[in-house]
Amino acid sequence: MIHLNGLNGGINHTYGGEIDVLPTILHLAGINTKEYIQVGSDLLSNRHKELVAFRDKNFVTSKYTVVNSSKGPQVYSNETGELIELIDNPELVDKIEKWQDQVNEKLKISDAVNNKNLLRFYTPNGFTPVDPNDDSYNYLNQIQRLIKTRESLGTGSTSLYSKNDNKSTTHLYNTDATELNGDRTPIDDWSYVLKNDAKN
Repeated sequence: MIHLNGLNGGINHTYGGEIDVLPTILHLAGINTKEYIQVGSDLLSNRHKELVAFRDKNFVTSKYTVVNSSKGPQVYSNETGELIELIDNPELVDKIEKWQDQVNEKLKISDAVNNKNLLRFYTPNGFTPVDPNDDSYNYLNQIQRLIKTRESLGTGSTSLYSKNDNKSTTHLYNTDATELNGDRTPIDDWSYVLKNDAKN
């Protein structure tokens, strides 16, 4: 969800993945990312390719969802959800093979960067390497740090939680997502989160 002055309201039906979020937000903030290393692309750009790769090598395009199986790719129409027979559709088979090659390449690049820590070689002008011993880069204590920031800001905090009298707004969110099975755990305050986080 993006709220920005000058951006017309509405729903954008562009298909994209999590890797596309960063370049989209950076461009909206007016940051030139030409020299950045990114696998994703700006969702609002007319050059964005609507090809969303998943870790299991399945993928989604603007028209099709492709699920790999032992019998070969199973292709579904995004509009109807119906399985599409590929036997009499060699043109679609060719497209799927090309898309699959692109998906495999994206995953290969992502794996190489992550598994081989290739970003350690990325040193553009003005780049300051991260000191791994600096606690501000420790993501295991994010909730505690957020709470500390909120408390230091007091009434100046602009978080949704603070603006709602330090109460969660999760009860306002409704969805028919099947993966949630209608189960909604109320979060009344951050202490609930911290206690459960500590247990895990």
